Amino acid sequence: MSDALKEDILQDYVYKLCKHSRIASEAVKIYLSDTEKPECPKKEISVTKYAGILLEFVYFYLHFTDRFAFILTEEDIRDALMTELEERCINSAIDFGFFGLPESPKEEIRKASFDCFNLRQAEYSRYKKNFAEKDEGYKDTLFWEFSKNIEGLVGREYDLSLKMMCIKVSVEAMGVLDPKSFIEKVKGDYS
Repeated sequence: MSDALKEDILQDYVYKLCKHSRIASEAVKIYLSDTEKPECPKKEISVTKYAGILLEFVYFYLHFTDRFAFILTEEDIRDALMTELEERCINSAIDFGFFGLPESPKEEIRKASFDCFNLRQAEYSRYKKNFAEKDEGYKDTLFWEFSKNIEGLVGREYDLSLKMMCIKVSVEAMGVLDPKSFIEKVKGDYS
């Protein structure tokens, strides 16, 4: 595959991953706004909280992509590909989420984001199942535990509707991203 075609495929995947992270973040923002008590004045979620939600979706989508890379490639290919994706996606999300912020604080956020991604990788790797089987509980399944992280970020623990909405938008994003096809297209270029 030519370098230009590889770059197009990679850039397209980064664009789609970040776009679906923004779509999901907007869905959370709208959900939170719609579920506020009618007697309370509606309040916007802060830029920092919104960027945190955006990054959390990016981490999750990257992790899910990494699951396919783990299955479909050798370790050195996986490492090179995922390092490149991680850098591009997190940088893109930070540039979008913290648009207008001076570069100095962005660099601190960038470093913290890469550290946080590594923590999420370790956390999400513990969950072997994506979803619960029939008659099983949701605890310790990937999508459920991810949705709990979003709940924690927005301070809405035990909000089943929020969890289900996060899972739904993430499943839809995975259908569009199609990480398996992406990995199969580019894996030869990292050998």
